[in-house]
Amino acid sequence: MEKSEEKNASADEKRSFNLFNQAPFFSILGFDLYSDDILILCILFSMYMEGIKDQMLFLLLLLLLFS
Repeated sequence: MEKSEEKNASADEKRSFNLFNQAPFFSILGFDLYSDDILILCILFSMYMEGIKDQMLFLLLLLLLFS
């Protein structure tokens, strides 16, 4: 029973390791863009194109992008 628990623990560790150590999608001018950064940029672009005037949301998304 202990071996199966060890296998499950090591599989969970590998899964969490892969989630946080992904290679960047793009590297532009020294900036590495990951999947979540691309998603935030798409949201910001679509909000701009739709004419949404929520300045706090823009600010919060930009802060999230740069953090």
